[in-house]
Order: sequence, then structure tokens, then C-alpha cells
Amino acid sequence: MAAAKFVDLPLNFPRYWADGELFFLKLHNSEIGGAYALFELTVPPYGPGPPPHRHAETSEAFYILDGSLTMSVEGQELIATPGTFSFVPPGITHTYSNPNPVPAKVFKIISPGGFEDFFVEYGEPAATRSNPLAEVPPTDLEKAAKLAEKYGLEFDF
Repeated sequence: MAAAKFVDLPLNFPRYWADGELFFLKLHNSEIGGAYALFELTVPPYGPGPPPHRHAETSEAFYILDGSLTMSVEGQELIATPGTFSFVPPGITHTYSNPNPVPAKVFKIISPGGFEDFFVEYGEPAATRSNPLAEVPPTDLEKAAKLAEKYGLEFDF
């Protein structure tokens, strides 16, 4: 049986901007033997979210902290409000968007860990919590496609 582990998390979590969304990397998988990674995600007002996609080996869980998202899983839509938990296993097509005039905050768990490095490579380091862009940029399809195979990701675009 594995022993319990306490992790001293930094107060200045690494932050990355990706398509107008702010990813706070709360726990990298390397801190806990690869089991999972934790993010706090801020989706901007009217943020389109990622293109529909699926992961070969990664599960994602979303817990809505503030605001709301429209989540689509295998074509079924759900309005996810604070307290909503959504689990998406590998191979399931999913996406989300924020159709609202206020940001949405989401606690995101990735298991097994490793996929969090997609955001590190795809995104740009964030110096502040304020989006430096006047509007949400579209997904950089070329950059995303280049990283997709490395991270077991398949997009529908």
C-alpha cells in the first residue's frame, strides 16, 4: 500500500493563458507520482472553449466553482452551474463554452497526470490574472494539432 504524501504547494502557482483561458496549475503530476494533476481554470465571458475533442488515455473531471458553462459530452448538452461535477473518461468527445457575460471558474482534475503539460506547451506564461488580450483568440489549430499526438488528443476540426 502506498504511503500518504503531503505536498507543500507554492503560493505562486504556474499560470498559463491558452485561447483566452487562464490555467492555474495547482498540482503537477510529478509531485505525486503521476496519478493526476489539478488546475483552476478561468473561462472568460463568452469564451468559446476548445474544439470538440477526446483523449486516448486521460480522464478529465470538472467541478464548477463560479459562473456556469455549457458542457457538451458525446453531443449531449448540460448547463453546469456551481456545484456541478462532470467526469469525462478516455475516448469520449467533449467540449465546453461560457455563453455568459461573466467568467466561469472551474476546478479541473486530469488523470493520469501528464496531459497538463499540453497547456504548458500550448499556452503562454501568465504574468497576471488579467487577460492581456482585448478579445478571446481562436484556437491555434496548427499548434494544437502538432501537440495532439504527443498528448493522446484527437480534435474534431
